[in-house]
Amino acid sequence: MPGAHDAALPRIRRPVVIGRVGSVQMSASRSDVGIALAASSVSVVVGVSIVANPILAFAPIAVLGGALLLTDGRARTLLVVFGGMLLLQRPGELDMSKLAFLAACAVAFAGALANVRTLRRTPAYEAARPLLAGSVAVVGLAGISLGVAYAGGTPVTEWLRDIAPYVLFASVPVFAVDAQASFGLRRLLHLLVVAGVLGVAAWTVEWLDRRGIAHFEVSRIAVASLFVPAALFAYAMASALHERAKRLVWLVVAAAILALLFSTGTRSTLALVGVPLAIALLIRRERVNRTMRLLALGPLAALLTLAVALAVIGVTGADTESLEERLALVTVTADPEKDLSYNDRVEQSQVALDAFKAHPMLGTGPGTRFDWVTHDGRQMSDFILDTPMTFPAKFGALGLLVVLFVMATFFVFGRRLMRGRPPTVANLALLGYLAVVAALAVLAPPFEDKGLSFGLILTLALALGEASPPAAARPEARPV
Repeated sequence: MPGAHDAALPRIRRPVVIGRVGSVQMSASRSDVGIALAASSVSVVVGVSIVANPILAFAPIAVLGGALLLTDGRARTLLVVFGGMLLLQRPGELDMSKLAFLAACAVAFAGALANVRTLRRTPAYEAARPLLAGSVAVVGLAGISLGVAYAGGTPVTEWLRDIAPYVLFASVPVFAVDAQASFGLRRLLHLLVVAGVLGVAAWTVEWLDRRGIAHFEVSRIAVASLFVPAALFAYAMASALHERAKRLVWLVVAAAILALLFSTGTRSTLALVGVPLAIALLIRRERVNRTMRLLALGPLAALLTLAVALAVIGVTGADTESLEERLALVTVTADPEKDLSYNDRVEQSQVALDAFKAHPMLGTGPGTRFDWVTHDGRQMSDFILDTPMTFPAKFGALGLLVVLFVMATFFVFGRRLMRGRPPTVANLALLGYLAVVAALAVLAPPFEDKGLSFGLILTLALALGEASPPAAARPEARPV
């Protein structure tokens, strides 16, 4: 009978288990050997390729980097924003480093677009739909401009150099949606702070050195664009006027940025004065509270700005006479007898207007060089002019229609973002940033400034990151 006797019998299972473990160990060892052989083979191939052509040494790095950009949204954001600020600071022709960066951005855009397609049902994607439509319109305009430039005899490399900032701007909504899904609000704010500090340092160093006010061992740090520090300034002012936490800290940050920018004696920095006004007045909800805070904090901000500006002048050993001459130009702006740079802008505007009249529908195409004579008689030729008429000269009436459409998409986007919700710091910061863009558009086409896209990606990502909570469902998310 089966029973205790059977229970007493040993169950012989160990040999089976040992056999299985042994087979696993054998297969594992074979796998290790295979990996080692494969690695050795790849090393040999790479070594031979390096001897034949040293450029091929970067092929494995490019493959790994491309795979990372396709799969990691954080890497994509860091590459586009900080890689662009550091690598695109040098003027001149398209060299290998710039071409490699543009290729990396194309790969990053492909990865971001694939990620955005998976976010179609998210509130951020729904809010950004109008902006994505505007991106399609800008890309279509860029494609048409290639044919126009080719028909006009413009080299493709010149067209590519000129159209690149426009394509970067068209990709901003895609990268912003991708960034808000890849980072939390706190991390996005940290990125904005780092980018803003880098941007204000780059602007201050380059323009103090260029105007002869102060001299540094390094004249270029990153892309010297007013739009990047303007993004951080807008967020700091929005926090000071709307947020309850760390209001004084953000006010000091805003005053420091303003002081550093003003210390260069560049008149375009005055556009930032409109940021607190736009933040305080343009949104109806809680307008009175923000206006009262602006009236209360305005004098303090002015004193802080003056104190920091004086400190910067003392630390850098700035030439106060040169700075006073630059500041004196503010009072003679648009005076033909005293403001010589104004005369140059008038001449460039006339050249661009003549080009627009000659090609009113499609323009002359990006990359077209314009010739003009400066106030001191020098012959100049470039595809970038210091006038807003550059854009219609290059893109014609069709380009103006696309700009109007893009402006409409931002208006619709703002209404979607604010519908049924109280304003947030990120919403107000985006509003202040767009106010700077509108003010500077009077001086030159903002799309030609690469810094516009870098600042807009981070500011827009912060605003989209706050699109997720339903209205009045939970208190405002504070990233800090």
